[in-house]
Amino acid sequence: MKKRLLSFVLAVLMIASLLPATALAADIVDSGTCGAKGSNLTWTLDSERVLTISGSGDMYDYGPSGAPWHGRVKSAVIAEGVTSIGRYAFDGCMLLTSMTIPDSVTRIGDNAFYSCRYLTSVTIPDSVTSIGKQAFYYCKSLPSVTIPDSVTNIGNGAFSNCESLTSVTIPNGVTSIEEHTFEYCTSLTSVTIPDSVTSIGYEAFYNCTHLTSVTIPDSVTSIGDEAFSYCRSLTSVAIPDSVTSIGRDAFCFCESLISVTIPDSVTSIGEQTFYYCRSLTSVTIPDSVTSIGDSAFSDCSSLNRVTIPNSVTSIGAYAFYNCSSLTSVTIPNSVTSISWFAFHGCTYLTSVTIPNSVTSIDDAAFGDCTSLTDVYYAGSEAAWNSIAIDNTNYALKNANIHYNYVSHTHSYKDVVTAPTCTTKGYTTHTCACGDSYVDAYTDALGHAWDNGKVTKEPTGTETGVKTFTCTRCGETKTKSIPATGVMDVTKMFTDVSHSWADDGIRYCVTHQLMSGVGGNLFAPKMTTTRAQIVQILYNLEGEPKVSGATPFTDLTQNWYKDAVLWTYQTGVVSGTSATTFAPDLPVTREQIAVILMEYMTRVLKLERTWTPADLSVFPDAGSVSGWAKDALADAVALGLISGASNGGQTYLEPQGSATREQVATILMEFCKNVKT
Repeated sequence: MKKRLLSFVLAVLMIASLLPATALAADIVDSGTCGAKGSNLTWTLDSERVLTISGSGDMYDYGPSGAPWHGRVKSAVIAEGVTSIGRYAFDGCMLLTSMTIPDSVTRIGDNAFYSCRYLTSVTIPDSVTSIGKQAFYYCKSLPSVTIPDSVTNIGNGAFSNCESLTSVTIPNGVTSIEEHTFEYCTSLTSVTIPDSVTSIGYEAFYNCTHLTSVTIPDSVTSIGDEAFSYCRSLTSVAIPDSVTSIGRDAFCFCESLISVTIPDSVTSIGEQTFYYCRSLTSVTIPDSVTSIGDSAFSDCSSLNRVTIPNSVTSIGAYAFYNCSSLTSVTIPNSVTSISWFAFHGCTYLTSVTIPNSVTSIDDAAFGDCTSLTDVYYAGSEAAWNSIAIDNTNYALKNANIHYNYVSHTHSYKDVVTAPTCTTKGYTTHTCACGDSYVDAYTDALGHAWDNGKVTKEPTGTETGVKTFTCTRCGETKTKSIPATGVMDVTKMFTDVSHSWADDGIRYCVTHQLMSGVGGNLFAPKMTTTRAQIVQILYNLEGEPKVSGATPFTDLTQNWYKDAVLWTYQTGVVSGTSATTFAPDLPVTREQIAVILMEYMTRVLKLERTWTPADLSVFPDAGSVSGWAKDALADAVALGLISGASNGGQTYLEPQGSATREQVATILMEFCKNVKT
């Protein structure tokens, strides 16, 4: 029996060996030529979506979506002999997950892998010398890339919007980091710039929100406009002496930036250079600087000490606007005019020293400086009265003026204020002359909650209460205990009847994600607002401790402020502008999808293990906003959004308002299917 079985197997193997290769391989479904002039490149695409490019020479440069295999490639094999990857060669190949580039390739063309959003690995060989513009734009799943030393040119936006990129090596041959090169690389944590680089371009690292450190070498001479703007996690940066130019908004909204060194080579601080660096506590401006631009340090709310040298002749409008921790300031005798709103909103400013060179103080230059009590003026009373001071400088006009003041060396005494559960600790330095400043901040301790005590037992239909007490300060907080029986939401809420939404409402109320709106009402048909959805996610996350502040000026109610701060800091939900959140604005179904997917990737750190749904089966798929398509496809695939029936057809209704009962159902499905 064993001999017969062995003979049968051998016979099968012999027959298989006689079959043509095509009988054992995938079928070729399409083919053609793809070489540039003078090249003999050919391409084939088989039934398993494997693209093979063979021959020698450069690939043809295509336009957007112009490659004949566009959108059909799952994997690609580029044969040795191919010398370039053409422009837009693989743009939009969303099924492409990995790519090995052969040693014969010397150039990667513009937009070559544009929007290959599921590309997770790519090997760039030492033969490559140039990476084109937006070559890897929106390759949002690419976690790391090694650029070989052979590369001397990286084009504009080459790695822009690579959201998963955590590390990158920039080779020594690169002389310039072009504009937008790494913008929106929101997972990038650190970067070392080689000594060969002489300039950092416009928005080169814009919105790299997790970038904590950057090393700028002595070779760099210029930092472009908005180069590190919105790098919210950047804590310190050393600008080398070689830098002569720092662009507009270069470090604006670097909210975690604590210290910065401005070298003697810099002659001017541009507009909004350090705007909203709210953790910056002190800064020394070197003698080389002659001008401080408009809003240069505006809204640096922790800035308590600044030294302005005698070289400065111009302080721009809003230069130190809302620097609310600044306690004193000395205007150098090189300044003749203090621009409008220059120190407006410096509410802790108690004293200011003004030289007799000043001839005018513009509109609200010291407006809303509510603590200003003393002005130390170097000239006579008659000279002071001759200065053109705008009437909006009420505090300045009503302060105690010390005429013929001669500056002296301060001698400070220190008083340490310890941190509490909710407030930071700090050290106050005060001179006998009244000059003072605060530094050495320490974080608030946070509450030390005990294990809690049940202060109300739950019943079959009513929730109980558990009370927790801080062992340090005695503050208390409560947490609901679910009822012991099955909650009947139709009895709990008078406006909830037996319907498709009962399970979702019950789940969200039981798990304390949502509650009623008062008066035994749930308001199932009420449209969900932006404030409500961030509060729901904040509840879902367990109301984590938050500290800091948002830039939003329209948060009028306390119940959602912590939730907004949390979603803002995690990047789950952003504002509708730089200063507004629009908490009462209704959210749409497609916005809900985007918010949940952002929560999934940014907070839960979950990776996609499913295939996105094909939205084209819905009649209104064309009305889905471009920025929401990916998220909505994921939400449909996960069963979070199933569409609404209308006239025998199912519609997505992406711009439809999300009601509270819809949100409750979506949240239940999300918790059961995604957040397990």
